Amino acid sequence: MEQGEIEVSLVLTDDAFVHRLNFQYRGIDRPTNVLSFESGAPRFEGEAWLAGDIVISYDRVIAEALEQRKSFTAHLAHLLIHGALHLQGFDHMAEDEAVQMEALEKKLMKQLGYDDPYREKL
Repeated sequence: MEQGEIEVSLVLTDDAFVHRLNFQYRGIDRPTNVLSFESGAPRFEGEAWLAGDIVISYDRVIAEALEQRKSFTAHLAHLLIHGALHLQGFDHMAEDEAVQMEALEKKLMKQLGYDDPYREKL
């Protein structure tokens, strides 16, 4: 395997399950679209790194895609990228971190053939 590859566990679930996880691990009493849980596993050269778990609310993906006038697949791709970046240590709590993370998301989405996920739809 090439250096830099990562492995993740992906869970597609409903709002109720994500709501419980969000409250249990973040103290936030509502569902969210994506949660990431780092594995803490060490990295070994030449091997895929077991980064952690990405949990996505299928309910949120559908609702947000409709609300934002995006395709389901484009929104799901964006949330997977967003979750994977969190597993690699990126965050968006501070303004400078958000700018950096969003730039990477836009670049990766473009490489996959999708529009800018932050662009407002008319």
